[in-house]
Amino acid sequence: MAFGKEIKRLRDGINLSAQKLADLIGIDAERLRKWEQKDLNPREEDMARIESYFGMRLDEIMGLQHLRAAALAPGPHTDVLAKAVDRILEARESKGWTQTEVAEKLGTALGQTYSLRQYQKMEAGDFPKFKKEVVRQLEGILHISLYELIYEQNNPRHEDLDVLLEGPVNHQALRRRQKLEDDYENDGIIYVPIAAQAGYAKSLGSTLYLHQLQKFVLPGFPYRGEKYRVFEVKGDSMEPVFKEGYHLICERIEQEAWLQIAEFYAHIIVLESDIILKRLAFKDDANYVAISDNEFYKQFLLPLKDIKELWLVKRKMDWEMAPGKKYKIEI
Repeated sequence: MAFGKEIKRLRDGINLSAQKLADLIGIDAERLRKWEQKDLNPREEDMARIESYFGMRLDEIMGLQHLRAAALAPGPHTDVLAKAVDRILEARESKGWTQTEVAEKLGTALGQTYSLRQYQKMEAGDFPKFKKEVVRQLEGILHISLYELIYEQNNPRHEDLDVLLEGPVNHQALRRRQKLEDDYENDGIIYVPIAAQAGYAKSLGSTLYLHQLQKFVLPGFPYRGEKYRVFEVKGDSMEPVFKEGYHLICERIEQEAWLQIAEFYAHIIVLESDIILKRLAFKDDANYVAISDNEFYKQFLLPLKDIKELWLVKRKMDWEMAPGKKYKIEI
């Protein structure tokens, strides 16, 4: 299993040293280096820490490797894609840019969010089948020639690889699949489960971490995009209203509005190394009072300077059904 190689790819993508990653997840750096260099399998408890930090399950981490293997498997398109990948890697490394930086530059050029995972797919040999403008923009950013190499008429085009393998294209199915992908990328709500919350708090600003988290996508749902998050409730400090395992749909409060919040409403507060759920009231311009619904937990002062992100709870999904009600039979 090439697990160690995938971990190195992930941390290289966000310019994170082995020592820094080891410190963040609480393991010995030498152990991490052995995984990467000798491709050894981590212990179960270490695996859980890695999954939590990157917000990815083991199968998702390994999925990046399988994607590269599938895209560059022997076939009529292999040489073309391998050459394109080589050009990208050589250009990016010559400029000293991380994968994160290139993904951010692509997002700026396209005028929309472009996830690191999407960019990593291109470095794995999986180029866009529909939004070819991405490749055009990447050419300009890295100052290389890609589009003609990948899509030119003399080579089996990437969008036609499915035809070679599966026969005639079902264009209606392709359009449906593309719409689902667009909805997921642009309209989904990033989900932060309990297992990922420590990693989320420690990794603010990491494009890789953010885009590896799962997303909620519900058709017709009024909450969508980067303005919202779904957080899973942990602990019992906010019972009975918010029980552990409930899911909260939250709206971001920008920092300039932190002194205009609605008092006593429930908020998700992201701190340096933790995420908490509390009702907030003002003590003064520099401090909130954090209040728990469960009166066993005492109130405490929460300095605004310690807060990294602030989210207002808009809705809750409690997964519980009220017990059946008895009715008098009248007929």
